[in-house]
Amino acid sequence: MIKPQTVIHIGANKTASTLLQRQLFSKKSHIQYFGEDCINYEYLKEDIHNMIHEDNFYFNKNFIISNSIKNTSSDITRIVFSNEDIMGSRHPSLAADRLKEIFPEAKILMVIRNQIDVFPSWYVNHGAYLKNVPKRFWRRYVSFDEWLEYCFNFPKISPVQAMNYLKYFQIFSKKFGEKNIIVIPYEDIFFDNSSFCNKLSELFDVESATIKNIFSKKNERSRNSKLNHEIHKFFGFSYKISNNIYKKISRFDNTGPFKISINSKWLKKINHEYAESNSELELKTGLNLKKYNYPHR
Repeated sequence: MIKPQTVIHIGANKTASTLLQRQLFSKKSHIQYFGEDCINYEYLKEDIHNMIHEDNFYFNKNFIISNSIKNTSSDITRIVFSNEDIMGSRHPSLAADRLKEIFPEAKILMVIRNQIDVFPSWYVNHGAYLKNVPKRFWRRYVSFDEWLEYCFNFPKISPVQAMNYLKYFQIFSKKFGEKNIIVIPYEDIFFDNSSFCNKLSELFDVESATIKNIFSKKNERSRNSKLNHEIHKFFGFSYKISNNIYKKISRFDNTGPFKISINSKWLKKINHEYAESNSELELKTGLNLKKYNYPHR
């Protein structure tokens, strides 16, 4: 019996991770998948959360996934663990340690995306909604500038660190070896589709045409529409009100995804934050990030 190849997909955020999880990992009988939308996820989710997010003081070592792997059927050629929250966890090195113990011979997949594009995308569906606050203020409207100000004032607990791709490359390289870290630009989906599909095809033992078909579908989590955003903004004092209003009129919404531009102040800040690390990642991987206008020195 040939031993299945293990792949740990760590993100990044806003790179079609949900699409892969729902349309590929959880749909193929030759893939034993651990992550959101997997079989028995309700049984596994607390342990997956603890593995990624908890400090050692609170962490209870779990053997649920390990025991499942031991019972892998002969039809399985790939074992896949997928969770984009790893890139953004406060304890990524601990997560890497724990994953190494469970999946010692894994390959690591990172799909990265130009940070200048990620911030607006992240804001529209997540950042515009106030979180981790008392219930009365939960999901109230936050402007783009306010959200960016918060992100850069608290970089270690905000999306700023989740987009430091070099950091995660170094953490997982230390545990799994650089040769086992596969970094693919998200932009290849649109500008070098054959190469993108071929890489995933080999990694997941799926025909390239199947990968291409999956990515030709609509996003699993599409960006909020312009109308949705404007209603949330207008009724920013109450998410419940804005959400109920939008539900009633959403079927008439043809405004399309909400688009927001980054002003020169924040462009400069984002470029300064990631130019050095992107350039170093480029050297380590041989990627050409300049062609997609990533922040670069």
